[in-house]
Amino acid sequence: MEKNLRTRVEVMLKQKRDRKQELKTLQEQDRDLCDILCATPFCIDSNAVPSLEDLDRYRRHLASLAAEKVSGEGRGSRRGARGLLTGLQRLSLPPGAKAGRVCQQQAANHPPDGGAGPHSRHEL
Repeated sequence: MEKNLRTRVEVMLKQKRDRKQELKTLQEQDRDLCDILCATPFCIDSNAVPSLEDLDRYRRHLASLAAEKVSGEGRGSRRGARGLLTGLQRLSLPPGAKAGRVCQQQAANHPPDGGAGPHSRHEL
């Protein structure tokens, strides 16, 4: 009986380690996506051992964020450029004044691979 209990404890400890490691991985992915999308991170207690249902909810949350990121990538650069131009018009900058530097800064925030930059959801 003692051997069976020890075996069960070992299995449960392994499950605990695996769940905590998966939680850590999911939190890293969540931070990355939330930084890109300017979203609020998923609320979960980092100190507790998450249940299988908690991890499943977290995975679904990340899948929806990833889908939002993908759906916004194609439109993000156009909206960002349009918003930038509108913002520059509001500032009434003389042609060629600071606009070039602002556009260069905006371009630096949007990677050349077409991905959304860190400010992609902030439109002017």
